[in-house]
Amino acid sequence: MQTRILLAGLAAGTLAVGAQGAQVTATITDVGNLAQTNSGQAAGGAGIAALQDGLVGDGVGGSYITEAPGGFPSDYIVAADPVVLSYDFGGSVSVSSFLAGLYSYEAQLAGTGHTNSATQFSIDLGTTAGGSDVAAGIVLNVDINGSAGQLLDLGGTFSAAFATVTVTDNGFIAPGDGSGAGPAGGDRVGFSEAAFNDTVVPEPGSLALLGLGGLALLRRRR
Repeated sequence: MQTRILLAGLAAGTLAVGAQGAQVTATITDVGNLAQTNSGQAAGGAGIAALQDGLVGDGVGGSYITEAPGGFPSDYIVAADPVVLSYDFGGSVSVSSFLAGLYSYEAQLAGTGHTNSATQFSIDLGTTAGGSDVAAGIVLNVDINGSAGQLLDLGGTFSAAFATVTVTDNGFIAPGDGSGAGPAGGDRVGFSEAAFNDTVVPEPGSLALLGLGGLALLRRRR
């Protein structure tokens, strides 16, 4: 089951979204290891552009996943070169957040993230391709058991023409075969969305004030 994101809920540092606000669409180039996709699960034939289509949560039709170069069981992050994506915004744009979509199979959509899901990204922003003169090494963490789509705060609003996104972790739990403390998997890396956004993620305090304001408005209407 795919989910098209609609404004759904808020959490500290993340926004479980749908109307993605103003998504900043880019040309994405796969510069590392997603070229080794599992053809049965690789974006449903839509290509890497499917990572900006607003569909999250399903392993088939809207996700990208690597092969397992280290075999099963193994930790992809240790066994293989990193997954790296290069973004060209076609000119200078403002970006404030990053929409990460979990990778998962339909059978595991009921509150438990798939261990192959990317759980951490490192982001560089620049004025030239591959550059980091605007911002370097922004670390974003994804809650593998959280919402299928998570809008992650970049820590500010940046003007950039290019971005580089590197997957630095997944949900692997040793030994990876399901016999230990966690479920099997983590020998691959996958995700269903990886898109930049100019939506500013509210601070937790702002969210509380927003909620109180809404309650006051409801009381006034009564």
